[in-house]
Amino acid sequence: MDDFVPRFARPEDRPALSRLWLACFPGDTMETVRAVFGRLALETECLVAAPDGFPVSMLLLLPQRYAAAGRSLPVQYIYAAATLPAYRGRGYCGALLKAAFEVGRSRGQAASFLRPASQGLTDYYTQFGYRPFFGFLERRKPLSNASVRVPGLELFPVRDYGAARERVLADGPPHIVWEKRWADLALEQAEAAGGGGFSFAGSAGCALCEPDGDALFVRELLCPASQTDACMSALLSRFGRTGIVCRTPVRAAEGEGTVFGLWRPLDDDGWEQLRPAAGDKPYMGLALD
Repeated sequence: MDDFVPRFARPEDRPALSRLWLACFPGDTMETVRAVFGRLALETECLVAAPDGFPVSMLLLLPQRYAAAGRSLPVQYIYAAATLPAYRGRGYCGALLKAAFEVGRSRGQAASFLRPASQGLTDYYTQFGYRPFFGFLERRKPLSNASVRVPGLELFPVRDYGAARERVLADGPPHIVWEKRWADLALEQAEAAGGGGFSFAGSAGCALCEPDGDALFVRELLCPASQTDACMSALLSRFGRTGIVCRTPVRAAEGEGTVFGLWRPLDDDGWEQLRPAAGDKPYMGLALD
């Protein structure tokens, strides 16, 4: 690895960071970049490697909170870790991760978490102490939308999705409490795809969803277990789709579910004190992906 010192980004790095983002995440657009960097405190939340004077590798460290057993702990979300193809294999991302851990410790954050985009990246991040932690259940429901009728269960768009989800999760499983600016971004992403965030009249629940071809993709559905099917049907009816793929938290009686995100305590002895008690699987839900 070239000699370099990880540093926080500077305002003059923005054009290079935009090019880096689009080179590494080709499915995104400049609108995506502007939406993220418009919310970001660049000089305290974006670490870069710039061995040749401009950023060639970056990661964002977004402050969130982890709520469990009546406690709320500050944590960091590692997001948009990326290195230009010509500079990969030189250890830049690993050096930025180690720097992020030090920053987190200095800020009193209890842990670092992330969502890898592939199994290969999961294997990579385990080298830095990350372990599977957050889970979800995927539910599928093929229906004829013409036959869906859910009396008394109406959908209403929500403007503050973060507040809506926290009202549901507050007494639920250990979970990530997303800052408003990032919950707002998740809502904007869903709306841009033709969906949105909704609450249910007649149910203490909410959902974030978007159409996906003939189906409806529900990024998260939060509601009492007894109302899951009814809420799924109401969403199908609203969007006129014939099938639904829906993610929900994993409840105590439902096993381990599917791994959604990885977790690394920033105190090397922190696994035991942060390990959830027997019960519901820790829930992350959003990933800004």
